[in-house]
Order: sequence, then C-alpha cells, then structure tokens
Amino acid sequence: HLPKEIHVPVLSIRGTNDGVINLTSYNQAKALVKNNFTEIIINGGNHAQFGYYGVQSGDNPSNITPESQQNQTADAIIRFINENT
Repeated sequence: HLPKEIHVPVLSIRGTNDGVINLTSYNQAKALVKNNFTEIIINGGNHAQFGYYGVQSGDNPSNITPESQQNQTADAIIRFINENT
C-alpha cells in the first residue's frame, strides 16, 4: 500500500542498464513525491552492481565497473545529504 503523497526530500538512484527495476511501478511512485525529488541515473550501471551480490535474473550487463557505479552512488548520496540537511 503506497502513501498518497510524500513531502520529504527523496533521492532515487538507478542505472541505465537496470533490467530488474519495474519502471511502471517506479514511475507511479515518482508521481507521489510532491517536493524535492532528486533522480540520479548512472550511465551504464545495472541493478546488480549497486552491491556485490552477483548476476540478477533479468538484469542487463553493465558498461562500467562495480567500483565506478558504487563511487558514483556514494557521491550522489553524500551530495544529497549535504544539500538536504
């Protein structure tokens, strides 16, 4: 059950090669965010490389290293925290 609206800062990070994410559900959830939505899309990143948990069913190959994807993710999180505290 999704809330009707979200009124706090929200950060979303995903990769362009993510084959696991359900984009229909994702886009429906994005519509709930009424204030301060930040979306970071990592070019070449996939679902599995946000962690070291191996190949995920339905995922697409990544065009970047896991380290690059995770560094970009960490940088985006730090920036988001600094901008919203």
